[in-house]
Amino acid sequence: MVEKVEKSEVVEEAVVKPDAKTFDLGEFLTGRGYPEKTVPIFLDEEAGFTIAETNKTLQTLSNLGKADEYDALELKQNELIASLNERRLSVTVRGIPRKVKRDIYATIQAKHKPSKDAFGREEFSQEASELTDVLMWTAHIVTIVSPDGSAMTPGEDDIVALRDLAPMADLKAIQNAIDEIEEAGEGFEIAARSVDFLSKP
Repeated sequence: MVEKVEKSEVVEEAVVKPDAKTFDLGEFLTGRGYPEKTVPIFLDEEAGFTIAETNKTLQTLSNLGKADEYDALELKQNELIASLNERRLSVTVRGIPRKVKRDIYATIQAKHKPSKDAFGREEFSQEASELTDVLMWTAHIVTIVSPDGSAMTPGEDDIVALRDLAPMADLKAIQNAIDEIEEAGEGFEIAARSVDFLSKP
């Protein structure tokens, strides 16, 4: 005859577990690291244009087999590039928490009320869009290092001046670095797939 066991005893036995370690989620999230990326900017459109045009000439000379002319021009090109590198600035950008982004958008909405387009959709003015970019860059850019090694942490006025006066190629390099950091979540997806794979029997 099978001995009967009360259901409550079975359930109680099943749910009893050893004491688990606990942790403070807020503490765990505080101080976590964010990715960084450093990009060079040159602030010299004339030199950049000269290098680009010289590259075209070098390609032509190479196709024509004019080795002597090619070598002489390549030497000048390398000297210009070396000179430009000596005058470059290094811009380091870092990822930011979602809370910072929310605060930036809240600031924009408080200062610039959106209007409605012909289809009733909200849209912000060019001024609001530019201010959003300035605040985002101010939050993302950690340091700008000069050729002599001195560093600064730019404020809003510095970012406005940079965006107004720097060559478009430099601005694109900074924005691309920020975009790459914002896409860091792809790494988490890869890690998550690895965990799923390794956890399978």
